[in-house]
This record gives sequence, C-alpha cells and structure tokens, in this order.
Amino acid sequence: GKIIIKNQRIINNEPVADIETFSSNLNSIEIDKDKISSIIDEIPILCVASTVAKGKTVIRGAEELRYKESDRIRSTVSQFKKLKVNIEEKEDGMIIEGAVNFKAGEGMVDSFGDHRIAMSLSILALLSIGKVTILDSECINTSFPGFKYNLKKVLAP
Repeated sequence: GKIIIKNQRIINNEPVADIETFSSNLNSIEIDKDKISSIIDEIPILCVASTVAKGKTVIRGAEELRYKESDRIRSTVSQFKKLKVNIEEKEDGMIIEGAVNFKAGEGMVDSFGDHRIAMSLSILALLSIGKVTILDSECINTSFPGFKYNLKKVLAP
C-alpha cells in the first residue's frame, strides 16, 4: 500500500512522524535476525497482519521472544492455532501462511497474562467467524489502559 511519512521530528530524543496510509492487500515478508531487535515487541501483532497477507511470512532470529512476559513464540503459535491460523513454531521464530480472505475460527484463547499477546488476540478476534473469549485480557491494562475503549471507538460506525 501507499505510505506517506509527514512532519518528521524529534520528541524526547526519539524520531517521530505522522504516517498516512492507504489500504491494499498485504504481502508476506521474511524477517531475519538483523531486523528482529528493532521490532521484537511488535512481532505478535505482526503475526496478526500476516494471517491476511498473501503468502508465507517467515520470522527467524527471534529467540528473545521466549523470555518475555510469556514465551511469546509458543503463546502466539498455540493460541493462533486455536483460531485456525496456519502457523508453525520454530525454535527461533515462526512461519505463518496467510490468505487475503482469511477468517479466524472461534473459541477460547489464553493471553498467559501477557499484554502483547492479549492485544494481538483481540485484533485477531476481529477476523473471527464467531465469538472469541480471551482469558486474562485485563493484563492489557499493564501497558495500554485505554486499549478496549480505543478499539471500540475505532470500530464504531
């Protein structure tokens, strides 16, 4: 898709910008060890995007995910499988076979008390054909107390 980066600036010694995006179908990607360190915390939500990307997304060199609030590789793979995602666990990452028209299954999934897993499962649930219950979703408040409110706001007509 088309992405426009505007108003680039530095705030609190961090580069920031306004990003304008335009929709399109997603394509799969391969992420290796060289890129992982700068996006390690975004991997669970990237896995959600990969479910609707055309082709096979390969994430390697992400062993660090095994030592976060949960084993994020195992947590992501096991819970995504419950929702019918075509995902495979690797020692240092995962492989997701996406489909542009993917619809997730329904059922009960576990966040394992990990806020990033819970938020990712919440977004994946939006692709579900039915009801998805996320155990211990209150852990989201650890990092993003307004997540549920903002999600409802975005989804409101």
